[in-house]
Amino acid sequence: TAIGAALRRGGSFLTEYRVVHPSGETRWIQGRGTAVLAADGTPLRMIGLGMETTELRNARERAGRSMDFASDGLALIDPDWRVAYLNPAASRILGYDLRDIVGRNLWKLLPDAVDTWFSERLYKAASTLEATRFRVNYGPLGGWFELSVFPAPDGLTVFFRNIEDELAAEVERERLVESLELALERSHHLQTITERLADTITVREVAQTVLKYTRAALGTLYAGLALVDERREFLEFEEQHALPRAIHENWGRVPLSTDAPVTAAVVERRSTFYETSDELLAHYPNLEGAVALVGQGAFATLPLLSSGRAIGVLSVSWADPREIPGPMREFLATVAAQCSQAIERARLFERERATAQRLQTAILPEVLPAVGELRCAGRYLPAEWGIDVGGDWYDAFLLADGRVALVVGDVAGHGLPAASTMTQLRNMLEPARPRARGDGQRGVRDLLLRDARRRRADVAVRERGSSRAGRHPSGPAAAPAPDGDRAALGVGHDAGGGIGRARTRHDRPVVHGRADRAPHSNDGGGARRGAGLRRGSARRRPRCPVRRRAGAGRGRDAA
Repeated sequence: TAIGAALRRGGSFLTEYRVVHPSGETRWIQGRGTAVLAADGTPLRMIGLGMETTELRNARERAGRSMDFASDGLALIDPDWRVAYLNPAASRILGYDLRDIVGRNLWKLLPDAVDTWFSERLYKAASTLEATRFRVNYGPLGGWFELSVFPAPDGLTVFFRNIEDELAAEVERERLVESLELALERSHHLQTITERLADTITVREVAQTVLKYTRAALGTLYAGLALVDERREFLEFEEQHALPRAIHENWGRVPLSTDAPVTAAVVERRSTFYETSDELLAHYPNLEGAVALVGQGAFATLPLLSSGRAIGVLSVSWADPREIPGPMREFLATVAAQCSQAIERARLFERERATAQRLQTAILPEVLPAVGELRCAGRYLPAEWGIDVGGDWYDAFLLADGRVALVVGDVAGHGLPAASTMTQLRNMLEPARPRARGDGQRGVRDLLLRDARRRRADVAVRERGSSRAGRHPSGPAAAPAPDGDRAALGVGHDAGGGIGRARTRHDRPVVHGRADRAPHSNDGGGARRGAGLRRGSARRRPRCPVRRRAGAGRGRDAA
């Protein structure tokens, strides 16, 4: 007993025993004290006290009975490490029958736990009387357990439960958090790719941007982008990152008949994903040499689709085998879709740019004249990169008196509209070049500095129209009406030379009879809205014969 042990070794004791009251009722008494020993170990006396604990005992028993229905295991261990009590949940967890456990030594029931971190924690709690909580993986019982230990002088109270499901839930929660973080990171990369693609204007820039940020987002070893040629016979790689030179040379231009994932993606218009090189070689054994050289562990190819047609392929690979989960595949699919749109936009820009460059080249003179010691030279240099077509123009030509006229045209804007506008202006200046009986200097001056009237006539519908370019000192334009009077052709002034945006062009129709004269004044351009100047002049000549009036104003043709 606890008292006997204290008498033998000295020290304190705590015990509880029953007594029978004279009324016949059983009472519980708790004794707590200390045994004092002589120098030779002989007991001299005991100091202590006793107190009735019947109600406390009954409360503990009620609590004990309630623990019979608890889901957590409960074990009471006495100072000699014997199991004093075990609830049914503990019996289920340990896999023992209650009758086989109660009263037995704990370490004989759990021999694999002796001299382990688990036993050290229990011994420490018993010696320090400090409560503790810890987790332990005890294989013989099937996994991880969480223990809460509450020590007392008369033993240990241990609550324990299996936490395998909780740990699995924690792992899943961590996986979801990691997945969310990756999704946010890829969303950021997608936003970056979208912003960078908005600044690209050539196919090469699109390829470089997509590969750069895709590799950064996925940590790939290799990335490449190839486009189908115009005859749809080859895949031509626009950009390849981190490939050995031998692979780059052999796979820079691949026939679509080649048995490979990149060609299959184009021909079949579907994405393919291989998470190991063995899986890849099982479908394409002919690529064994290339795979061995590059060391690809996982591989992905995605077609670049535009209006349902494959225009190219995006391919990436990793150095080691890896899982390619759904979110990663969705990320690659989104990048491929944005890449396809950007490539089509860049191709359209390049086509327009090539057309505009040809037009710009046609505007500029091939050779400038040389007069005596005078040598003329010109250079066209765009102010902004990527805008080679500004529509600006220069020319030089000899005048009748031997002097040289230098002309420079500057138009607002750039691209096809600007080049087209300046082409019309250059055609306007063609009549100013010296003829057998012309004054080129006067022609240039009148075309560029003086106002002009332009009229058009359509005999078939008996309608004549007039438009005015700029200001004219003689007032509003007028023409003979069918009754012989002068009919004003409207007021206001349009843009000089028929170009520019200062004012809106106006056509003013006038109906006349078949026998009526159709006077026409012309500045030499013969422009008509929607038609070139030369075409306008050629169209007007057979329909509107013009006779020269003596004493006409200088620089103008008048009927």
